Amino acid sequence: SGRLLDRDNAFHQSTGLMHVSHFAKGETRSQVLALYSDDWFHVLLSLETYKIMLLLGILVTLVYLFFALLFIWVDRSGPLCRMGREGQRLSFQGAFAFSLITSSTVGYGFPGSGDPYFFDCPGLLTVVYFQVVVSLMVNAFVVGLILQRVGRADTRCHQVVFSDKACIRCIGGHFYFTHQVYDLDRRHPVVEAHVRCYAVFHETDGANTALFQTRFMRLQNPNDELGGVLFLSVPCTVVHQIDQWSPLLPPKESRIWENYNDNFVHNSSNRYVFPGLILREADAECGDRSGASCPICGESFQTEMHLMRHIRYMRNQEEIEEKDREKMKSYNPCRKYTPSPLPPGSGSGSGAAYSATMKNQKKDAHSNTKSSEIHRSSDVPDSDMDTDHTTDYHENDHDHEKPEKLRLSRNERERGSVARTRPIRRLPPSNSKGKSLSRLRKSATKLSQRKLYQNQRSTEGAVFLPRGGGSVDSHLVEYADLTRPMSHRDVDFSLLQTDIHLVPGKDNQTTLEDLFVPLDKSTSSVNEKNNLYLKLKTRRVEDLRDAIRDHVTNSKIEIVVLVEGIEARSSNTFQARHSYTHENIVFDKFFATCMEVAPDGHAQVNLNHFHTCVPGKFIILILLIRIM
Repeated sequence: SGRLLDRDNAFHQSTGLMHVSHFAKGETRSQVLALYSDDWFHVLLSLETYKIMLLLGILVTLVYLFFALLFIWVDRSGPLCRMGREGQRLSFQGAFAFSLITSSTVGYGFPGSGDPYFFDCPGLLTVVYFQVVVSLMVNAFVVGLILQRVGRADTRCHQVVFSDKACIRCIGGHFYFTHQVYDLDRRHPVVEAHVRCYAVFHETDGANTALFQTRFMRLQNPNDELGGVLFLSVPCTVVHQIDQWSPLLPPKESRIWENYNDNFVHNSSNRYVFPGLILREADAECGDRSGASCPICGESFQTEMHLMRHIRYMRNQEEIEEKDREKMKSYNPCRKYTPSPLPPGSGSGSGAAYSATMKNQKKDAHSNTKSSEIHRSSDVPDSDMDTDHTTDYHENDHDHEKPEKLRLSRNERERGSVARTRPIRRLPPSNSKGKSLSRLRKSATKLSQRKLYQNQRSTEGAVFLPRGGGSVDSHLVEYADLTRPMSHRDVDFSLLQTDIHLVPGKDNQTTLEDLFVPLDKSTSSVNEKNNLYLKLKTRRVEDLRDAIRDHVTNSKIEIVVLVEGIEARSSNTFQARHSYTHENIVFDKFFATCMEVAPDGHAQVNLNHFHTCVPGKFIILILLIRIM
């Protein structure tokens, strides 16, 4: 089947044996064997128990035979070292028996020898001495090796069980990969248990393919930033979000697919770019890091929705400021009030009434002038309010006071310069041959996809590698140019928006109108690029689910799960291994609850339901049935 870990144990488990073989020949083989010889003890310890016992028996027998031959040589070295009966030569049987007696320290007794202390043959005493020393070393090695082998914690991993199936389902607009793990030893649970997940797959860039590449899968439950610690006395659910850094996300659904990495707007903080860091989208959503930045002011935000709100707000503020500047051009705070002549035929009485009316009009005009003071003038920078006036203010006009924020100095009055306002510089349109920007971007995207997938047929079963190179949109280059003045209204938000919002149906199109309602719709710009009602990029849940299913099936991806912990009784560390392929992954299902209340009131794990997966909407129904 080509799996790294087979389901070759009971209860749908794996023995943890990695199916990875080695091939080397010539000098490379010799060098590899030299590396093995440097770690000969652990190589010997990794053998099966019966092989170790067989090797130890052979080792002890060889030691006995070696010293038996030495005893025969000593017996024939001279007449004073005779060890045989009545002056005869020592036979091999007698020499081997003497070697056994010496190694076991039972004692000595030979029919033809009256000197048990070997005073007449010092050579024999020397051989006996070395055999005793070597025997002590061999005994220590044998005992230590057997103890390490028998007392190893590797077999403890057989009590850590994994669910037979892994589930992929959509929760709250995001897809999640989940599986279960549990420790059968309820009396001595694993100490400091952590979990890690890796994806093993074939990776390609369209031309070259790298086989069996691994990528770390970030976990949300348990949080891998806290060590991914598990409490295995009850079944634990391990959760991985299929986000932009997940190897389970199809490459065509990645943000890098439409916009290449420009190291400013589109970078490794909001998508996976090899060999960048493996991040989590949930960290940005929780505010732990920034996931989007404004190309105009450089301010960073957690998500693109925050960036969208920022650009919308700043566009509105810039429109208000531009209107204030337009008012500045036509407004002269130092003009002298000139009363209109009385209507012809008006009498003295009517003249008094008319005078009162004109005073009220002057008062209203003064109040309007003072209240405006250039609407929102505090929001306009001082550099944009460099205004001079040609008409002097008359000190004797008490009915018209100076606006405090627009008083002119004597030097400014003497210069008599003309009022001016600094306009905003706009970017020139980048349309080419009458084509719209969106059409140009679509054509460039199709061309890049065609080049990237020209060798797709020869790379089936591989995951396309997101690359950071390639062409960058011309607008993104302009955004990154710090020498070019720009405003937030110059931003084409369709280039910045990379989040795909899942909707349950095809007809449900979420727009910004559903999220942001302006105070005055008449203030919204007519230009599509500056429109406040840009549509969000939406994707049907069913379509993304089918894309993930096809990706998992065609890419032959295998998800390896590792649980490491300390065995409480021996304090040895062990590792439990399991894996999931497309054959072991189900969609739109979740694990049935296997925790129950025992008749004595304590917690009970029903292992009959440990591997059971049910549709998500039936979980509540199963709970109600069990309670009843």
